Amino acid sequence: MSVALDIVDDLLSLFETGIDHVKQPALFPDYLSLKRVPVSSLYKDTDNAKEKISEMFAKYGFLILENDIPMKQRVVKSAEELSLRFFNDPAMNVADKMKRYHTDKELGYANTTAKEAFHIKVFDECTHKDIQHPFPGGEFESVLTEVYFFLESITKRVFEIVMSKYEEEKKKESRSAEKIDLNAFRAIGTPKDGRFSSSLLSVFCYRNTHTCLNDKDAAKVVNCNAHVDQGFLSIEPCPNVTGLEVFLFATKEWIRIDQFLQKHDLVLFCSETTERITQSYYRGVLHRVGANDAQRLSMVYKMRHKDITPDDMKLHFGPDEQHAFYQYNENGDLVKLSFE
Repeated sequence: MSVALDIVDDLLSLFETGIDHVKQPALFPDYLSLKRVPVSSLYKDTDNAKEKISEMFAKYGFLILENDIPMKQRVVKSAEELSLRFFNDPAMNVADKMKRYHTDKELGYANTTAKEAFHIKVFDECTHKDIQHPFPGGEFESVLTEVYFFLESITKRVFEIVMSKYEEEKKKESRSAEKIDLNAFRAIGTPKDGRFSSSLLSVFCYRNTHTCLNDKDAAKVVNCNAHVDQGFLSIEPCPNVTGLEVFLFATKEWIRIDQFLQKHDLVLFCSETTERITQSYYRGVLHRVGANDAQRLSMVYKMRHKDITPDDMKLHFGPDEQHAFYQYNENGDLVKLSFE
């Protein structure tokens, strides 16, 4: 069954079962005019969802979505449980896990000082029969691949909405906006030419082994340095422990955004290519991961694009480097940043 049909079936199940499982939303700070937008409304535009999304995306660069589709709630939960089981498996040491990593394709397991990770891309299995797949056994592959396509579908829809709004604004100024074909940029779908997808789903397990950690100390510890993601958009389901911090340009402050997320919420934010193609109409979200006193699991889908050619250099600073990140300089311009 196609992903599109799968989503339709899930939406039908939602309307049949209702949304009694959804808890009362967490209260956002008064200075943040954020509105939680149900995922189901993206496809029917109920309750002015498109307008809310475009408004928040232009103002903050990020927005909060509510995964109100029961079947997908269960899939995300299952993916989290399987990931934690893999990272915490006492029978596997780092050396065993590293056997599941393809260094040249950014696939599989990775290990750094602050965290462990598992990176997932999609590909046409018929053209990769001879390549050792890095997935652990059991349901890990099927469940996380389903999460990949679920988050891809949301990100694709939001991109369509915000770019449509951008095109409308340019028309008001009697200016044209370049239309971006996500398929042409290999941002979505499964490649049929033997390549792996440009986009990826990353599962991170932050150890948070800091000693004597309290709220004051936590503000000083950073598990992942401040940066802007490469690509079009990024989306992250609510993690089990807080840590995601975003920078608000209007008030010049960092806020821990996931403290306001409910269990089934998703936070979606603008990445560097979208800022570039919209000439900063939408700003890439500067974010980092702060510390906590417990192990933190997070999943992030990053909608990236194909290797950039000389003809589309205006979209990027050069070749699509897998580990390229971006930062703002003192002039507010995006500059390339590299760090571990």
